[in-house]
Amino acid sequence: MQVSSSKLIEDHIFFAELIALDYANIPGCQWSEAKSEAYMGLIRASKAYDPQKGEFTAFASKVIRNALNSLYAKQLRMLKIFPKSLDEPIARRKSADHTFSSDCGTLHSIAPDITDVRKEIRNKEATAVLDAVLNLLSPRERLAIEALRIGKNYSEIGESMGISKQAAHKSAQSGLEKLRNGLAVLGYKGIASDGFLDSSQKNETH
Repeated sequence: MQVSSSKLIEDHIFFAELIALDYANIPGCQWSEAKSEAYMGLIRASKAYDPQKGEFTAFASKVIRNALNSLYAKQLRMLKIFPKSLDEPIARRKSADHTFSSDCGTLHSIAPDITDVRKEIRNKEATAVLDAVLNLLSPRERLAIEALRIGKNYSEIGESMGISKQAAHKSAQSGLEKLRNGLAVLGYKGIASDGFLDSSQKNETH
């Protein structure tokens, strides 16, 4: 039975986000850009997919990683042309104590410190949640998902793990389903544009 392009995209958005996380540290690039590029790769994969040539997940993984590798190469070229970020303020403060003068005297800027602390807290929260959810997976499921993320197909995964292609497919799909369900139970609907976990509970309060 032929699966529609929109259904393929809907079912594999979380998988695309997992792959994008591998590219979270592209020089001069926000994680939201990597995430967007992963989505575009997923869309292209859904339109170009031929069911006669294998499983969609393995095909999509390669298309998404190719898109992200192109983004990575593009950013490296841009950095050679523009070594400094064009987003940097012209008069950026460089003093160690982050002070500046005003009519009311000398003020101490604490915003950067607060921002860093909040980011650190969110990073620890995201890591703890992902670790907890990953613990729901069996060792076989974790290995299968990691292999999919680097673009291996189910035959290659099965061969490396000493299992059949069908068993590799079952393990990967079971693992992805556990990850999605585990995050949902904890109140998270995915990965936000800043690379941290996106809480569905926060959105429901608006």
